[in-house]
Amino acid sequence: MLLDCVREKLRLCGYSAKTKKCYTDWIYSFLFFYDKCDLKCFGEQEIIDFIAFLEMDRNVAPNTKNQAVTAIHFLYREVLNIPVHSSPSKYSNTGSQAPVVLTREEIKKALSCLRGDKRLMICLLYGCGLCLSECLQMRIRHVDFSNRKIFVGVGNVCIYRETIFPKSLIHPLKLQVEKVRILFEENNAFNNFEGVLLPLSQRDEEPKTSKEFSWQYLFPSKTPRHYKNSDKLIQHPMSESFLQKTIKEVLRKCGIHKAACCHSFRHSFATHLLEDGYDIHLVQKLLGHKHLQSTLVYKNLSKPKMHNIISPLDRLLNSGEK
Repeated sequence: MLLDCVREKLRLCGYSAKTKKCYTDWIYSFLFFYDKCDLKCFGEQEIIDFIAFLEMDRNVAPNTKNQAVTAIHFLYREVLNIPVHSSPSKYSNTGSQAPVVLTREEIKKALSCLRGDKRLMICLLYGCGLCLSECLQMRIRHVDFSNRKIFVGVGNVCIYRETIFPKSLIHPLKLQVEKVRILFEENNAFNNFEGVLLPLSQRDEEPKTSKEFSWQYLFPSKTPRHYKNSDKLIQHPMSESFLQKTIKEVLRKCGIHKAACCHSFRHSFATHLLEDGYDIHLVQKLLGHKHLQSTLVYKNLSKPKMHNIISPLDRLLNSGEK
């Protein structure tokens, strides 16, 4: 069955569970729309017709259309081996809506209203440029105190990128690790505790590492849960809704009326780095963007501080005087 091939390809590519479900659902809808058609004859016109159906009949939002197109492109390229030369934006106009960026003062105000896990997680979103899922999926081993490095996992495979380790988070992260250690020891008292779910590649190679402390989540849920109607207990990370609700509440409490969300802290991270004069390629690397075009969005949002710019003439004359 074609959908089985899609699921297997998504698994091999290391996509997250949420992305796999999203892609599979859209590909199913696309195939259902063209029921009993020969897939070998498919081309870009079929994508255009399907997107027109979503716009006219289902009135879906621009971002939803973009998800659909990206999923169908995956089907064409990775499963059907049908070349697609245009980008998803050709079919899905997401408009000119810019990312919501918080000012430094607004972020400082929001952080002053938070304590404990909530504050630390939002500090990581803004201080390291993490996505919500990247923050919640962090494990103890991703924090390297010795070399002052933080590693960010990508999808369901053991592939990581390196990002900033803020000095101000060294002590809070050490405290968080000790909190996780206490919870881990309590969980180990249960005979049916199986540890955490591992990335697929690690699960196949070394399944026993699920009970190693270094693989435990940095922000675990309060209690482990039963795994797929079995008696095995598995430790999960905190739910995304936990942090989403926290940010919504703190913005309301602080009187910040922007339509901000968890991702706004990542947007702010990139924008503020560019304002401070850091190279856009460095920011691209820190964010984990594959294409520079994704990072250029923040270039238009940043407002360079003109009074901090030193003229090349001043640099030349000052160096000559020394």
